[in-house]
Amino acid sequence: MPLYHSGPKQLAPGDVIAPGNWGSIIAATGPSHHSWHREMTLEAVRSAHFPSKPSRLVATFSCANLATAEFYRQVAVSRGWKVTADHLYEIEKVDPLAIEHRADFNLVEPIPGRGETMEQIAFLYWTAGRWYTIADAPDIRCEEVVTPSALRVVRAL
Repeated sequence: MPLYHSGPKQLAPGDVIAPGNWGSIIAATGPSHHSWHREMTLEAVRSAHFPSKPSRLVATFSCANLATAEFYRQVAVSRGWKVTADHLYEIEKVDPLAIEHRADFNLVEPIPGRGETMEQIAFLYWTAGRWYTIADAPDIRCEEVVTPSALRVVRAL
């Protein structure tokens, strides 16, 4: 089953995306990184309550379908996250049997206008307990796939 990944590097078919890049960025920057607190909370909740789920800090990330990947890129550009939106690839897991976690990528931090704490959001993320419908894109399911497997580029899109 194909998956889709966007990133800053130009890659060719057969190239491999190693797991852990996001976690390395977070670790190297430390508490001054804007995502430090959320990632530390997500990791604390995962390790305490869902230890069989893959750690986001040593994982790769992809989208479950092309429409979601294209939507993610649009959101990234609109929020100034150009680095995540430069290139789009169809990919596959190098280890097809590697565990994975699928959840709404909007649930990595509290949603504006709602009252959940970051800890509550982390539980919802790790249980895939909530999926948001985006008003401007109601047909898009914002499903990210988190896995410790490396990803192999099938083709550039």
